[in-house]
Amino acid sequence: MDSPIFNNHFWSILKRIDELKEMVSLECFLSEFATEDFNCEMVYDVLQFLANYNFQVQIEEIQGEKFLLPNKRNERVQFDMSFSDWISLQAHFPLMKEFERFDFHKSLQKKFAEVSAKYPGYEIDSPEIDPGLVFNFKENLPDVHQKYVSYIEESFKTAALLLVHIDNKIFEVYPHKLIMLEGELTLIGEETIDRCLISYTMDEITKIKLNSINDYVPNYSRMEVDEFVMAIRAVSGREERLVLKIDQDQPVNLNPAYQFMGHPYMTANAEGDFIWAASVEVSSELYDWLMSMGSKVEILDPVEVRNEFEKYQEIRLKDLAQKKLKKAG
Repeated sequence: MDSPIFNNHFWSILKRIDELKEMVSLECFLSEFATEDFNCEMVYDVLQFLANYNFQVQIEEIQGEKFLLPNKRNERVQFDMSFSDWISLQAHFPLMKEFERFDFHKSLQKKFAEVSAKYPGYEIDSPEIDPGLVFNFKENLPDVHQKYVSYIEESFKTAALLLVHIDNKIFEVYPHKLIMLEGELTLIGEETIDRCLISYTMDEITKIKLNSINDYVPNYSRMEVDEFVMAIRAVSGREERLVLKIDQDQPVNLNPAYQFMGHPYMTANAEGDFIWAASVEVSSELYDWLMSMGSKVEILDPVEVRNEFEKYQEIRLKDLAQKKLKKAG
């Protein structure tokens, strides 16, 4: 650990210099840091370090006062990755835990979180959820619906087509998603004959089988399927833009099963917390997911959703406590 970036003060100065957009006095620059143990000597050390990478930031004296001049080239590093590259990078995440106490690791963690939010469903590991607040949605389904879900999830894994029976008719379906939509668990897919998008609720389905023969090439992209779902939500009026503040030091699951998160977005505030937003359908299943993350998240907006969630959570926790008492007795 000989690199100076392992020094959190050094990293804080480096990151702030990298973010400079306009000239600032050295005195004002140092005053931005919370503690007084930042000094000019540290700034000079960082500038020397940056010069080794040809990242030039100048100090200019004007009327006896020293000013920092930002890098004119506004350096950016573009990192284009294939799907397999992204998966292989994720496989290294556990090895990075030893650097969690360093600020440079937190910066990288934020960047990875932003990328993950743009590509939901591409995570190879789902963060652990507090087991004391897990409400197993699948187990609460009727037995026949659990069987349908098993077939659908198997088709996702094997790329097999589904033979879906509805009103004495059989449709061959390429499955895209299994999500809560308008309050019901719904299969989103495309019929292989008409090659059009469809949505079938579990109640509408009378039987499902896997079709082992599959040479079908899907007609719709992931983005087009997402727009289809959001169009249905727009008609029903059940969609809300949910905004959460997430504790940066706590892992959370932003891709819960059977929930569709439209247009997800991730950024960070000045305090270093993640701010996450997505278009969601408000439901008890959504509230259960929020409860599973406990104090790791805070609902910022909409206020109405936050108020309703607080009421729901109070009732749910009482119900959970009673179940635990009955089990203990």
